[in-house]
Amino acid sequence: MSKWSDFVILDAVKDYRGTRIEKVYCCEDHGDKLGSGYWYSREYVITQIKRGWKYCTAIKNNYGTYRKGADVFVIEIHGEEFLKTRADGTKKDNLEFFAESAVEL
Repeated sequence: MSKWSDFVILDAVKDYRGTRIEKVYCCEDHGDKLGSGYWYSREYVITQIKRGWKYCTAIKNNYGTYRKGADVFVIEIHGEEFLKTRADGTKKDNLEFFAESAVEL
């Protein structure tokens, strides 16, 4: 596995409406393997991306290895910031290529 980004997002928990990510589970990308995982707040990840850190999504396949998903970026819509893997113009976070956890109430 070559280095994909600084951090790889493997999971996320959305708010009760399903429009905002509350927290993400990330691992540091060491190039040949992923480091230990930690839960980070949405705000922390947005700040890190704006500071130049690179994030992407990934999913574990049936063989126990990871497949890169999409790069993650921050986009501003009407003064609000959103985590996105694709610019879809909607006022909600979207991260593709991983399994989302159940909605946290």
